[in-house]
Amino acid sequence: MQLSKSGEKVRIEVLENEIRNLNEENSFLREESNRKEKYQKLVESANSVIIRWNADGFITFANEYALNFFGYNRKELIGRKVSILLPDVDETGRELKDLAHEILTSPSKFTSFENENVKKNGDRVWISWSNHAVPDEDGDVAEILAVGNDITEARKAENIIRIEHSILEAIINNTGVGFVISDPEGNILEMNNAALMMHGFNSPGEMFARLKDYQADFELEEANGNPLPFERWPLAIAMKGEYVKDFKLKLLRKREHPGDYRYVSYNTIPIRDIDGKLTRIILTITDFTERKLSEETLSARATEIESILSCIADGVVVYDRNGRIIRSNAAADRILKLKNEQKELSLSDRVPSRYVVSDEKGKVLSINEMPAFRASVNGET
Repeated sequence: MQLSKSGEKVRIEVLENEIRNLNEENSFLREESNRKEKYQKLVESANSVIIRWNADGFITFANEYALNFFGYNRKELIGRKVSILLPDVDETGRELKDLAHEILTSPSKFTSFENENVKKNGDRVWISWSNHAVPDEDGDVAEILAVGNDITEARKAENIIRIEHSILEAIINNTGVGFVISDPEGNILEMNNAALMMHGFNSPGEMFARLKDYQADFELEEANGNPLPFERWPLAIAMKGEYVKDFKLKLLRKREHPGDYRYVSYNTIPIRDIDGKLTRIILTITDFTERKLSEETLSARATEIESILSCIADGVVVYDRNGRIIRSNAAADRILKLKNEQKELSLSDRVPSRYVVSDEKGKVLSINEMPAFRASVNGET
């Protein structure tokens, strides 16, 4: 049977198409092979734990990093239950024996998950896992691809920071010094117990959120009794980046508890980031109301005593233990003809050159026999 020229041409075109398709298929297979090879190299060179385990919980793959990290060789790990890498109970008391099953049945809940794992030698480690469900043709979970990073040291550091923070918080909340934390805009973020009490708040929920909200209920007075302008309030000054040190003021309530006041001293501590930008302001408040009131009471009492002494006709002299005069009334100064510079002298330096002291029988007393010496130096009555 002979083909016509047109038939021969058709046959050649079909063969050319088949050859072209074969070449394209071979090219695709080569590209796919190259992609798999690159993927394999990427997986094996990754500095992360990469494992795959199937729907029955058996490990089907582990990269070199995973093998070295957990301390197994490939034969020891591949084909074993993934539970070999899990303790029954982690350090927090959480049970992990059913974790693999839970991930298979609800993979979306474990897309990002942290749990404790165990190495071949028994060492416990914490790993942050990214779990990806790989479906089969029917859409069911065929296997789990898990990529993990060791966070053991980071977790230890976090625990140390958490413990130190708890200790610091306990100290701050049990000290008598008030602590207020604010952001640079004057938003009050936190007050410790002492600061709450100084402002008349019973709980953090009662404190005002912003510094400007305190103007309606509080007033600060300077030592001269004049109200302090808001722009000169300690926190307002600190918000400008300026320091406040031992700024003594009178803190008054105007609305909720009118008449209530405290004498307080303010200091500020600016907190800046690595670029020097102000991120937080710590305001410390020391309540010295009792000391201030005690000083005022003592001052008033001293004034009262001075008034009484000035009205007494008899001379009154108060000596220290060295016989120096620390107080005398006007009558004593007149009787003894005392001058201020003479009061600084001790009895032994002052008396012999100025006075002759005798008893009721006329006997001249030595310095050691004088009542003032016996009382101030010897402690006699």
